[in-house]
Amino acid sequence: MRGEWNGLQALFLKDSPQAYYVHYFAHRLQLALVTASREVLQIHEFFTQLNSIVTIVSASSKRHDQLQEAQAIENANLVAQNELETGKGVNQISTLQRVVDTRWSSHFNSICSLVKMFTATNIVLNNIIEDRTTYAQRGEAYGVSKILLSFEFVFTLHLMKEIMGITNVLCQALQQQSQDILNAMHIVSTSKLLLQKLRDGGWCNFLANVKDFCEKHEIEVNMFLEEVDLVNQHDIPNHLKGIGTLSELCNKLQETGKSRTYHIVDRLIRLVLTLPVSTATTERAFSAMKIVKTRLRSKMADEFLADNLVIYIEKELAAIFDTNSIIDDFENRKKRRIAFS
Repeated sequence: MRGEWNGLQALFLKDSPQAYYVHYFAHRLQLALVTASREVLQIHEFFTQLNSIVTIVSASSKRHDQLQEAQAIENANLVAQNELETGKGVNQISTLQRVVDTRWSSHFNSICSLVKMFTATNIVLNNIIEDRTTYAQRGEAYGVSKILLSFEFVFTLHLMKEIMGITNVLCQALQQQSQDILNAMHIVSTSKLLLQKLRDGGWCNFLANVKDFCEKHEIEVNMFLEEVDLVNQHDIPNHLKGIGTLSELCNKLQETGKSRTYHIVDRLIRLVLTLPVSTATTERAFSAMKIVKTRLRSKMADEFLADNLVIYIEKELAAIFDTNSIIDDFENRKKRRIAFS
């Protein structure tokens, strides 16, 4: 709609050239979130798979009716087992929601609808596979059915639900008709705090929920979760006894060979340990540059400047060398012919 040549923006500017166009802020936030998430290959693959599942299950009115019928049967069974609350307006039969890039909330709604109708969706896919439809439709249904029942997909499904549940509140708040900058800043800070809280203390509960979901739908749990439990319960405590500093932890990981198992942790520790040194060296280099390359030496070439900076910054090492040793080293590097006039 906002096309600058023949869109709504162009029509406004044609009527009033002094008008200034500002993109809808919440719309920009949604597009930025979508673009940032799609930069992660696993997340891009997840949303592609999610779109495929929704498209196949909702491709016809027949499949839509099968989905709602399966959902009604599942709700009745859950109510009979006292696992689902009853009341006016609850447990309504719905359908899978599609993902729209310009509406970040549609991503969250699509994920929530699939989690809610996971069993019904699987039933519809099995009906397509067993039905006497074309081989192409059966093949597509078989492919997405394997994806739906894979641990990787279920894990990402729940992870994105947790993260988007927080960001969706922010998006909805920014789309209110009346909003002041202070309240918006407070909402942004709260969202960041909730995301950090999820990262720091919500991992165990999240893994437990994923496990319960997989057991309920008879999905084989990946060894990743078992390794995480092993690390939490046995591996790390035994190998971290008596360690009080990052350097000791880095050495211990290297000695026990755990640096290969926890390669990301090992790399992070090494970066943290070398960061102060790198920062200090950079600060010293900039300070030295102001002394060596002054207003009167503004035409100094880069190579000559770099050589002077090395000598100035490493003045402690440079003080060890004397002139004769430098001449001897230069002479020994390569035989040169000397011309006499």
